[in-house]
Amino acid sequence: MEALAELDALVGFLAARRREREGLIPARPVPVALPRRERPRNPQGSLARLVRAARSAVRQVEVPLLARERLTLQGALGALRAFGARLRTFTFRGIPAQDWGERTTYFAALLEGVKEGTFSAEQAEPYGEIAVTSNLPEERDGDEASAASGAR
Repeated sequence: MEALAELDALVGFLAARRREREGLIPARPVPVALPRRERPRNPQGSLARLVRAARSAVRQVEVPLLARERLTLQGALGALRAFGARLRTFTFRGIPAQDWGERTTYFAALLEGVKEGTFSAEQAEPYGEIAVTSNLPEERDGDEASAASGAR
C-alpha cells in the first residue's frame, strides 16, 4: 500500500513538472568562443609535483607476514580421536576452537568420524547441543605406562 502511495506521489510530481515546462521552446546551444589563456606545458614538472604529493600522502609501512598454521581436516579428526579416547561422551560445543573456521573444520571432521564409525552423534532438537559418543577404545594412564615400559 505504501509503495502505491509513493508511486502516486512520484507520478504527481512528474505531471506537475511537465505542466510547468509546457510553454518552453527548445533552442539550439549557441557556440561561445572565448579566448583562453594558454598554460605552459611542462609534463616533467607536473609529474614530479604529482609524485611529491603522492609521497607526502602515502607512507610505506613494513608489516611482517604472519603465517598461522591452519587446522586441516585430518588434524581435526586426529584431535577429535584423542579427545574421544579420553572422554567417552562430550558435547560438540566443548571442543576448543579459536574461530568459526576451526569450528567448521571440527564439524566436518566429526561428520567424517561418524561416517567411518569412530563417533556417534545425537542432536535432540534443531540448533540444539550435539552430544558425541566415542566408539574408540578408552585410553588409560596405566595402559600408556605399560606400553611405554614394554617399548624399552
